[in-house]
Amino acid sequence: MVEDDEGVSELVRERLEDLGCPCREARDGVTALAALGEEGFDLIVLDYSLPDMRADSIIAAESRPPFVIMTGRGDEATAVRLMRAGARDYVIKDSDFLDELPLVVARVLREIEVEDELARARASLEARLRENEAMLREIHHRVKNNLQIISSLVQLQVPTDADDRVRGIFLDIQNRISAMSLLHETLYEAGDLAEVDFLAYIETLARSLAATMAPSSDPCAVACGGDSIALSMDRAVPLGLIANELLTNAFKHAFPPPRREGAKVSVRIGTREGGGAYLEIEDNGVGIGTGLGPRVETCSGRDQESGGRDGLGLKLVRILAEQLRARLRIMVPASGRGTCWRIELGSE
Repeated sequence: MVEDDEGVSELVRERLEDLGCPCREARDGVTALAALGEEGFDLIVLDYSLPDMRADSIIAAESRPPFVIMTGRGDEATAVRLMRAGARDYVIKDSDFLDELPLVVARVLREIEVEDELARARASLEARLRENEAMLREIHHRVKNNLQIISSLVQLQVPTDADDRVRGIFLDIQNRISAMSLLHETLYEAGDLAEVDFLAYIETLARSLAATMAPSSDPCAVACGGDSIALSMDRAVPLGLIANELLTNAFKHAFPPPRREGAKVSVRIGTREGGGAYLEIEDNGVGIGTGLGPRVETCSGRDQESGGRDGLGLKLVRILAEQLRARLRIMVPASGRGTCWRIELGSE
């Protein structure tokens, strides 16, 4: 309590001690500021008009506890200003002052206690959240490492006398494993463990596949663009596998030798009107067949150009698209060359 009138200070101290509040007193601002620096207090009961300074200087002190203002009659405007500065409450020194002050102090102390309990509970929850996030990051990291081990084991299983077709099958398996591994790597390196930035993921995936499947002597340009869309793992995994299959298909089959100059694969991801997202993978290669109209929709069933003889990759694309409840479309690009696959996702 900071009060320069000794008589008033004694009366206030008695009332506060009746509440069970041990009270230290100061008669001026300098003494009060010195006491604040020496020990911790739960609350300051502060007279606004002090002999050596106004209460503003004490209110502005660093690491000060909450405070209640005592002010003379007619000084409500000052009290309101100090309330805006952070005072918990104020009491006017009138005939009811000594009865009102203990009630105000008791209420403010209860509020402080509740706030302290909430702060401790919040700190405990934040600590548990950090622990859970660390554990989840570790899980994603270990899953990614385990998938890489599986990929290495697959590589070891390739027969030494295997022909190109067999080696290609094993490479496709490794690429599928790597596509899932990359999702876990993207998650544990990102700030958000709940959702994947699919644009960042698809950029890394496309460039990795291009480096793996296109020879350095005859590279294929890769362009990625669109919106940074966040997808849950439930959607990112099947969509990532679809992207892996379509990109692999483009690098393997769109540009048969002799590969012409200007070979390019483009990836775009964006939002759809009315909600949802889309993923487009386009190449300027030879196309998937003759007689393909400008817009052919293949939501299910057999592809009209393949006569139902889809390879495993396209079968996976169709199965995963159905799992996502996505609309799968095949289009001829505006240039008239190549193939454009479009996967349209609804809202989650």
